[in-house]
Formats: sequence, C-alpha cells, structure tokens
Amino acid sequence: MFVEMGTGCFYTDFPIDVETGKIAFLMDETQFNVTFSNEEQAVYVFESEVPEK
Repeated sequence: MFVEMGTGCFYTDFPIDVETGKIAFLMDETQFNVTFSNEEQAVYVFESEVPEK
C-alpha cells in the first residue's frame, strides 16, 4: 500500500502475501518488480529495491 511520496522515491507499507494474507517482510536490498494501476486502468511496471526499513 502506498503511504507517502518523497523526492525521487515513495514509501509503502509492508506488502501482504495474497495467498496467506500475512505480512511479507522484505530484507534490505531486496530487488523486486512493482506493478500497479491507476483509476483509468493504465498499468505501470518498474523495478525497485528495498534500501532499508
């Protein structure tokens, strides 16, 4: 879930595993793909990394 936007980055809450419904904890420097859509159903995908918690 999107929480806040900063300069050149944005902050999210911990992701929820869709299969278990539990919080998925990500280690520092974990790399992953982000996918989201806006109200017009445009889909955006980009690579990201967890710099730190």
